[in-house]
Amino acid sequence: ARFRAVGFDIGGRLETDNPDDIEVDVRRLIVAGPATELTARGKLSRLMSDPRFDACLKGNIDFSLLPPQVMKFISGSIRGNVALDIDVRGRQSMFSQAGFHLLDVQGKLDGRDLLYISGDTADMIDIHRLGVAFNSHVKGKDADAKPMLGAGVKVDTANVLIDGVDMAIGGFGLGVGVENTAYSG
Repeated sequence: ARFRAVGFDIGGRLETDNPDDIEVDVRRLIVAGPATELTARGKLSRLMSDPRFDACLKGNIDFSLLPPQVMKFISGSIRGNVALDIDVRGRQSMFSQAGFHLLDVQGKLDGRDLLYISGDTADMIDIHRLGVAFNSHVKGKDADAKPMLGAGVKVDTANVLIDGVDMAIGGFGLGVGVENTAYSG
């Protein structure tokens, strides 16, 4: 695969003798190839104890232009476009059963004309428009509810064939919020 652009602008600083005080500023990271254009920026700190991050990822993927080196990992064919714009803040410790709901995730993922056909053509997913919105500030129905890790999914039209079951979907919407109240450590 050939890249059209690969670049980065990264800085760092340490103002004490403690390596845990290192701060890394990824001002810009870009990777662009025939199928993708992804840019990221973010800040990292507390790298030795419980790494903190504040990052933004934006980009586009055209699955029909994925290089053969990537396509060999997909059992079948895939095409369509996905655009994403996601901001995420948190700590490494939040990637756990006890802390996942504390991640701050905002943004969206939009898919258009997505088509997957398995190598044996027994399974197929065809989605005209897909939208996934992330929002970590979703409130429950109770007045004193804590913010939850939330997501909303919308599909305008889709045809799905899996294990001989054929489904047609139209105007589908689903909202989900997760609060971790039952975990006892």
